[in-house]
Parts: sequence; C-alpha cells; structure tokens
Amino acid sequence: MDPVSHPATTVVQVGLRRLLVAALAAAAVLNVAARDDSLAPVLPPPDTPPNETSAPASAAPPQRTTLEANGFGVALDSAGFRQTLGYERFKRNYFRLAMFTTAPEYRPGSGDGFTFSLLVDDLPKEVKDLKTLFTHCMIANKLTDRLKDGSLQPLKSPRSAKGLLYRYPQRLPLPSNLARGGTAEFTQWHWYFESIQNGKWFEIHFSRGVALNAPVPEGVEAGIDRLLHSLEFFTAAPAK
Repeated sequence: MDPVSHPATTVVQVGLRRLLVAALAAAAVLNVAARDDSLAPVLPPPDTPPNETSAPASAAPPQRTTLEANGFGVALDSAGFRQTLGYERFKRNYFRLAMFTTAPEYRPGSGDGFTFSLLVDDLPKEVKDLKTLFTHCMIANKLTDRLKDGSLQPLKSPRSAKGLLYRYPQRLPLPSNLARGGTAEFTQWHWYFESIQNGKWFEIHFSRGVALNAPVPEGVEAGIDRLLHSLEFFTAAPAK
C-alpha cells in the first residue's frame, strides 16, 4: 500500500472565534466522508480462492533453510512456509531446488496460499548480465506484450539480492472439484526474481491466488522482500 502524505498546516495567532469556525468546518467534511462510499477504503472481494493464507509477517522469527544440488547452494529465511516439493531435474542442467507454501496442503491449480519455487539453470549463451537476462526472460516466456501494455511491472528488489524482480497477474480457471459458490476462475499473481549466481541462472517464482481481478494482498510483497534480503549463495559439493 502506497503511503499517503498529508501537508502540515501552521496556524499562527488564531483567535477563539476563527478556531471554532475551523472546527465546525472540519466536522462537516468528516460527516460527508462518512456518507460517501467513494471515500471508503478499497477491500478485496469476499469470495476469495479456497485458502486465504497470506504471506508471513516480516516480524516472524527467522528460520534458516539451506538447499544445495549439483554444486549450487543457497540459504534463505523460510519462516512461515513449509516445504512441499524437493529437488527435481527437469532437463539437462535445469532443476528445482525446492518449493515452499503457506497453504495447509498442496493442491495444484487451486491458488491456495503463497507459494514459491527456487530454480537453477545454465545461462543462455546470449545472456551476459542482468539486462540481457531480463530481455531473454521477456522473449522466452512470451511476456513482451505484457511489458508493453503495463500489466507486467518491474519492481525494486533488495540491493543485497543482486537481481531483477517483476510481477504480473494471470486469469486462471479453478479445477472443477475446487470451484465453489459459482466462482470458476481466479487471478493468480506471479512474481519472478531473476539473478546470475555462481555462473548460473537462478530464479525464484512466487505466486499467490486471489479472487478474480483482486489486487495484490497486503503483506505479500513485504514477505518477498524479506525472503530476497535473506538469500546467501555458496558453492556446494558437486554431484557424484
């Protein structure tokens, strides 16, 4: 939520009568605001996906987790999450270190909870730095149109993380066995953190399901920021 700043007003030598008039005027403004729905805070729709677990609070006690595979290692603060999937090689040198979620159970396609996966791959030949890595991601994942129309937004990531962060929403159907209350679709928010670490392409894919067309839930991006700030990379023992 963006902070809203209010300009300060300095009143010098205000007489009792002028002070009373100002107080009455302020009361009138507050009375109008209370009756005007357009001034009410914007709240997420009530019919949310099955699980409404939000991101862990930034004040949660740290829980250090260390992951390593194929000579690549990373440590992070996984407080508030539980690991649902472990190491898996997808192709050649592309593999997942682990997947974590806040959902009580893992139900693919449900949009439950706040979930993230840590992925490692060889750097594409054309990638020399973060700028060319971002370009590769936009083209390879067919996201250039989203970037042009503004639905994909680059975000600031902690300087210590040394990577790129961006987000975009995606409209998805709920599996038929999970649809409820006539709601068969939901919005999945995606965040991708792209980085070059130890000569490898390191990526974290965060996702969070919300009610259809709902905004990013409060606290989610603070949780992402905390997790990225906690990252520490190291060279692990090579695979035997």
